[in-house]
Amino acid sequence: MAVSARVVPDTSRPLGHARIVLAGLARAPTDARFGLMREGFAAAHLGPAGWQMGEVLLSPLAVEPEAGGVALIVGPAICRHLEPGPVTLRLPGAGVETALFWPASVAVFEEGNATIAVGLRRPRAEPPKKT
Repeated sequence: MAVSARVVPDTSRPLGHARIVLAGLARAPTDARFGLMREGFAAAHLGPAGWQMGEVLLSPLAVEPEAGGVALIVGPAICRHLEPGPVTLRLPGAGVETALFWPASVAVFEEGNATIAVGLRRPRAEPPKKT
């Protein structure tokens, strides 16, 4: 059976968390590190500090069973760099490389005084200053 991947917001955790659901993967690999790549960019590989040129493997926060497969749990450190669109997921520990669409539905979370949503920074509106 082929493995397919989809991303859904993880509503059981705080905002900024997502589940990468791998349907068709019978069990979690012993090494669940994964890579995310995007085509058409010089900095095509997602790393701990954002998009970079060299390939890197990222660690999920957790790996959980999912109906018909497993889910890799990722948090704000990864989600904040992703914008809606296609990426390629590599999971070498399971011999998986598959297309994945990152959705716009992954929630927003707060960092400092900026709101971050799927990789886009939007400043928060400041209250009017009293004179």
